[in-house]
Amino acid sequence: MVDKPHPLLTVDQQIEHMRANGVKFEIMNESDAKSYLRTNNNYFRLRSYRHGFERVSDGPNRGKYVNLDFAMLTDLATIDMHLRYQMLPITLEVEHFSKVLLLDAIEDHGEDGKLIVDDFLSTCNRKDDEGKIQNPILCEIDKGRNGPYTNGIIEHYSESGYPVWAFLEVISFGRFNQFWNFCAERYSDKDMKGCFYLLQAVKGLRNACCHNNCILNDVGAGIPSHKSQNAVRNAVRAAGISRQMMRSKLSNERLIQLTTTLYLHKEIASSKIREHRSKELKDFSVRVSRHSEYYKKSDQIRTGLDYITRIIGAWYPVQ
Repeated sequence: MVDKPHPLLTVDQQIEHMRANGVKFEIMNESDAKSYLRTNNNYFRLRSYRHGFERVSDGPNRGKYVNLDFAMLTDLATIDMHLRYQMLPITLEVEHFSKVLLLDAIEDHGEDGKLIVDDFLSTCNRKDDEGKIQNPILCEIDKGRNGPYTNGIIEHYSESGYPVWAFLEVISFGRFNQFWNFCAERYSDKDMKGCFYLLQAVKGLRNACCHNNCILNDVGAGIPSHKSQNAVRNAVRAAGISRQMMRSKLSNERLIQLTTTLYLHKEIASSKIREHRSKELKDFSVRVSRHSEYYKKSDQIRTGLDYITRIIGAWYPVQ
């Protein structure tokens, strides 16, 4: 079967396509909408935010959107941008403080700093097609040999072997999580094992933020591939979120990752960092509410934004 061609739409065609699907241009007029599409955002990216709005269920207008103005899409895209800008540094801080915690645990267990890395790496050895032993992690690390940030560490330790404090500087967040899990099993530590699943959720959100993926274009209830952890659900319940809202929002994998990241950050980040984030997140919550009237008739978006700001208010109060 030959794929049909998908030609790019001109800005005028983009406007007509949205209008044909019920999008209005009343709050933001057509002229401003065209300017926005030319200079601010990708059309196909912007239109993805329409999924949270209600459609006509029957009759001649079946399938068209109800009470959806172009300005609402641009506002939601802007909120989403601010959300990514808030969450990316938070995920980086989670990575930093989790590395501090892991080094403390390794020291508390009296480990040899190089031996524990060697033991971990030995579990990752693989045979290539010619039967030679290869280590994918060392291959990944070696790619940084010509980079300006880790080349010094790699040159210094690649032959003699990496002590754990150097090893943590040259591996990806995903490999760090793998190493964390190795240590959790090595120490038979249930709390560390539970934290591994939290870190996996943080990694998912960090990747989304790094790749500038949309988050708020799908916050509806669903069936997540990974359920939220008990510690997270207990904290959400303690934040005053109703059982019904918690059940709905924590069935969405994006909101699970977002909630888990905020939860783990508040648990392990320093007090000064949390204080700084509280101010930043407060500003974000204020931005969310600027045009709250846009979403009064869109339950998915209205309740999704309400859930996020309520979690922020409970976990990151401004002193």
